Amino acid sequence: MDRSIKQRFLRLSESFSRRTEKLSAHSRKKISTVLSLFLALLCGVWAHSSTSEEARLSWLLENPPSEETWGEAFHEKGFRKIESDVWWEKSSAEFPPIKATSPRVYLSEDKNLLILNGTNGWEAWSPLSNPPAAQQSLLNPLGIGWDALTIFKEKIQNPKISGKSTKIATSAHREKEWRDPRQIVF
Repeated sequence: MDRSIKQRFLRLSESFSRRTEKLSAHSRKKISTVLSLFLALLCGVWAHSSTSEEARLSWLLENPPSEETWGEAFHEKGFRKIESDVWWEKSSAEFPPIKATSPRVYLSEDKNLLILNGTNGWEAWSPLSNPPAAQQSLLNPLGIGWDALTIFKEKIQNPKISGKSTKIATSAHREKEWRDPRQIVF
């Protein structure tokens, strides 16, 4: 394969040199300068896009949302933490393997089970009182950190189970309304 690439490059350069023989030296220099600048621009755009994506991924991994932020988001959508020992015994073997850049939040296809790999290890959340056991084949990755939190909030718009609202009405998790202190309310 290396040989064929070299041969193609040689044929291309020979073809280019035959076509540019008719041009003056000054014109050839201008063309090569323009081509060099164009190639440098392409390399710069490629390098910028790859490093910006690496920087973004690095930031997401280094600055995850706090456990309280996750908890508030899950409670807002009607999810409760699963604490059942029986459920954990059945499900913990099904959790996806952890890699450095792997998604840290998984949502089941039916949107009734959410698994988070936080700072305290694996946590599972569900809007159901008796959630089904986790199955790795049914878990879809949401992403990492703040991206995963945003996707979760978009995917779980109106939580309704059996026609009942799943909002938790505890004093710790009341619906909060943000108001601008400069706002004038009539």
